[in-house]
Amino acid sequence: MWVAVDGETSQKCKVVSGVLQGTVLGPSLFLLFINDLPNQVSPGTTTRLFADDCLAYSGIKSDGDQRIFQSDLETLSTWLEK
Repeated sequence: MWVAVDGETSQKCKVVSGVLQGTVLGPSLFLLFINDLPNQVSPGTTTRLFADDCLAYSGIKSDGDQRIFQSDLETLSTWLEK
């Protein structure tokens, strides 16, 4: 992988993970890879999937809400590692 800006190019480096930025298929591949992410969290946690990013959030009104959201974050971390 290398970057070109105004006719100048960076040195090449090997990309071993992720979806390449600036590709036509990149956003579609990203969405395919994370399509099941929203199914990993509890009903009170909202997820938003963007072209190259995702967001998880929840309203925290009590200690219980905080524990549920923390559990969701830990579940997402485990999902990510898999």
